[in-house]
Amino acid sequence: MFFKKKSINTSEAEQIAISSLLKLLRENDILEIELLLNGKIVKIGVNSDYDHRKTPEFFDKRYYIGDNEYLSPAEFSHAFARLSTQTQQTVLRIDGVAPKYYHFES
Repeated sequence: MFFKKKSINTSEAEQIAISSLLKLLRENDILEIELLLNGKIVKIGVNSDYDHRKTPEFFDKRYYIGDNEYLSPAEFSHAFARLSTQTQQTVLRIDGVAPKYYHFES
């Protein structure tokens, strides 16, 4: 039995400046963005821990690209720059929804 390779749905994709994406990541504690880079889906984002018994805020924020974690926005930016030099990125989804639902500064 042969399986057909699933095509990537780009019907709701948008070109968004990497500077806007970085700002979005800095301003959120938990967020995932799916990008289309070189024909492949790459997930980037931020994760944080939250323990309502200890503190009312998120802590231990980590940025990621795929399975690789980064402690700071600067480390993340340097790692991302090695993946793509484009100033605009093709964004497929942000937290599972089309990017058109997010408002970015021009």
